[in-house]
Parts: sequence; structure tokens; C-alpha cells
Amino acid sequence: MTLGNEQLSLDFNEPPAPPSSRRRNSGPDLGKSNLYFAVLPQLETANIAAHLADQLRREHRLSGHPRPARLLHISVYGLGRFDTVPDDIVHAAMESAVAVQMAPFELALDSVLSFRQEVRPLVLRGAKGREEIRSLRAELRRGLRGVGLEGEAKRQFEPHMTLLYDRKAISETSLEKPIAWTVREFVLVHSLIGQSKHDYLGRWSLHLQ
Repeated sequence: MTLGNEQLSLDFNEPPAPPSSRRRNSGPDLGKSNLYFAVLPQLETANIAAHLADQLRREHRLSGHPRPARLLHISVYGLGRFDTVPDDIVHAAMESAVAVQMAPFELALDSVLSFRQEVRPLVLRGAKGREEIRSLRAELRRGLRGVGLEGEAKRQFEPHMTLLYDRKAISETSLEKPIAWTVREFVLVHSLIGQSKHDYLGRWSLHLQ
């Protein structure tokens, strides 16, 4: 196979309030807002991935709709689902993000497959950049713990980009041309569940002092 916002206004001069002790929604559809750190593909790369999703949908006669290019991302660390955007947790997450020290890295997604879930995500994944994504996740987790947040850390974490959801599974297939880019930043995403809308609450460049 050949391939090729809105911003929350926050006062950063004030120290963050202690993280909220409110309970997060645990059900899959209960929350209205989802907060997580992610890395985003460049626009051209996202368009290539979206085109691939449409191609796979037709080739395999899938019924799921491909995600728009503007929503494609690789999740790094989840903060949870909430009824409303919790400003205190956003402040604390931003404080931890500023402390991340990590150089930009190359990432390449070179295979496509369906994960084994009831409604199976069709995803892209690859080995190049996988350990760097995990390192970024570990950096964020350390920073979040330092400001009193745990988030939704899981024992097993497989970096991937979700293209669509479908009940039909596709076996892992290598791509002739990987979907690749240089990861130079990460973002804090506020996802409005069920509305196909992402707001980016902050962006942080990867760098070493």
C-alpha cells in the first residue's frame, strides 16, 4: 500500500490551586470533557493518514467513519473525563508540562491493525519513536505526581493513532511507506466528547537545557 481553536484563557501569574478532589466520571459516555496530553502530526501528515483511513475503509468494506485529519493524534497521558473543564487540574497539568526536558525525535507509523475491543479501533503504530513517546509519558507522569495528580496511568501503554472504529477486525499489515514526522512539541487537549471537537489548552516545545 503506497501512501505518502479555541484557547482557554488562564492566568499563569497566579500559583495553581490544589488539584481538585472531585470524582471523575468512570463510564465510557458519562463525561462531557476529556483531558489528555498528546502529540499531533503535521497537517500534511495528518491528511495522508486520513486518506489512508478512507482507503482502508473502502478496501475492507468497513462501516466506521474515518476520523477527520484535524482530530488525528497520539495520546500520551490521560487526565480523566469530567462534566466541566476543571481549571485547577488544567493549571496543575500545565505546571508539570513546563518541567518536561526532552529533545525532538523522529516518529514513524509503519503498520495498521485493529485492536481487540468490542468496537475495534483501527490504528497505526510503529517501532520508531515508540520508546520516546513512552519516555515523554514517564516525564509527564513524574511531573503530575509532583503536583498531586495521578491521571489515568495504565500498566500497558502502546502508542498509536486511531483512524476509525469498526466491529470488523483487520489483521496487522505493514505499510509500504510509513507515516512519519519529527515530533517537536506536545499539547494538552480538551476533547468535547461526541462533538468531534478538540481545543488545545497549551503547547510545549520539546527541548533540552
